Amino acid sequence: MTIPKYRQLAGRLREEILSGTLDGGRLPSERELAVLHKVSRQTVRQALALLAKEGILEKKRGSGSYATLGDDKSRGRIAILLPEGEAYLPEPVVQEIRSVCRIQKYETQFYSTGGKITVEREVLQSLCQDPAAGICIAGTSTALPNPNLDLCRRLKNAGTAFVFVGSPYRGLEDMLYVSMDNLAGGHLAVRYLISRGHTRIACLFGSRDMQDLERYGGCVSAIRDYDLAMEEDCYLWLPGQEIRPAVSNDPFFGKEACSARACGNFSVEEDRAAGPARRDRRLCASSIYEKCQSFEDSWFWLPAAKQIIGSCSAAICRDGRTARRMADALEKLGLHVPEDFELLCFRDDSGAQDEEVLFPSLVCAGQHPARVAVDCLLRMLAGKTVPPVRLNWRLEGAVRGAKGKKEPTLQTSS
Repeated sequence: MTIPKYRQLAGRLREEILSGTLDGGRLPSERELAVLHKVSRQTVRQALALLAKEGILEKKRGSGSYATLGDDKSRGRIAILLPEGEAYLPEPVVQEIRSVCRIQKYETQFYSTGGKITVEREVLQSLCQDPAAGICIAGTSTALPNPNLDLCRRLKNAGTAFVFVGSPYRGLEDMLYVSMDNLAGGHLAVRYLISRGHTRIACLFGSRDMQDLERYGGCVSAIRDYDLAMEEDCYLWLPGQEIRPAVSNDPFFGKEACSARACGNFSVEEDRAAGPARRDRRLCASSIYEKCQSFEDSWFWLPAAKQIIGSCSAAICRDGRTARRMADALEKLGLHVPEDFELLCFRDDSGAQDEEVLFPSLVCAGQHPARVAVDCLLRMLAGKTVPPVRLNWRLEGAVRGAKGKKEPTLQTSS
């Protein structure tokens, strides 16, 4: 990604200000800076305006620009927008992010968007009123058009540096992002299950997250490459927000009707009675889930489990939470994981969390994506050119037994 010239100049001036090399705290004139750095005066004005917004220099009418911060003061603030704020990250990652920012003399402020577009908009609006030097953001529903693009563009045009943790929003693909190599991850997941003897594999992903769509793409690519059967009824799509039926006794959207449809027990007459909402008798569990059901409703998982065990012997899950819910449903059907049915999940953290390592897992092979994103942001603020980053996956075994003995690492990279 090419850094605008004014941001590159701002980075050089920022270093000079904070190192104390500017005599008396007064910067050279715009004309002198333009000649010295071989840029236009417009570029100089934009750079000085950005530094003034960060609070590290003050422009005095008729006198010039003066440095207002020394080495012992903050350069500005970095805003980090995550679905659950700090709780979204392992504690060591949060501490490391705070530490590296503190060393570079930036304060950090975490914001929780709750995975809601409306909450995200409120946070971005507040940042428009009180700009940060840079923003790291894990987007919401990245596979869908986002109504907050206007605020992202406004902040970017005003000089705020942006880095997406994961996929950028559609329409903002030119912005810097740090993401996992999800296509390779999906391919790796299928290859591992094939090595375990599985030839019919189910997938459970989120339909609104671009990273999930990429992982799905990697899975079906591997299934095709290895000439396995495409079990379309076993590709279940889990929405990223709760959706409940408006009328619980509706012939199509009611809980009993949806459960019956998931099991394939809905009659033709009942299907016609649903009117405009009629669907094929073998409507897959993904459509039922999106139409009438909260992610927390346990009654979804039994029909979904019944659907996949009829054709498959293993499943790839979007995260540990999905894998645990499916494991509970399989247990109620008398099947044990991994003896009777095997589950594998993605984990976006680089460190193990006890509740998620019950299954073989794909984890980041290096530092957490958010940690890498903060490094990229700091380099951008220093005026460096930073390209998009794709991180590799590592496949780890599950923890088994009361003592938490861990199975050997299955592969080291994607």
